[in-house]
Amino acid sequence: MQSMNEEMQTVNSELQVKVDDLTKIRNDMNNLLNSTEIATLFLDKEMRIRQFTSQATRIIKLIQSDLGRPFTDLVSNLVYPEFSSDAQEVLRTLTFMEKTILRPTGAG
Repeated sequence: MQSMNEEMQTVNSELQVKVDDLTKIRNDMNNLLNSTEIATLFLDKEMRIRQFTSQATRIIKLIQSDLGRPFTDLVSNLVYPEFSSDAQEVLRTLTFMEKTILRPTGAG
């Protein structure tokens, strides 16, 4: 029993080190993405919001509680009817897409 307990403590310690490393990597990645000042939206295969940069909140009305919501539920002032189909194409091809989209006059 003592040996098993020691083994579990060792495994738990190793897992904690890995969790700490992943937390640091995630924080570094978030800092990098936000420092680029590029609005970025991350979606899963079902088109649900996984993550977004702070710059994306300037274009699309996003808050932390939107994580996990369907992309199609987003509210935006953009005049961009192809938004959803373009996002699906990016997910399908895994190739980035860059477009210049204008906001309506007077939109924040």
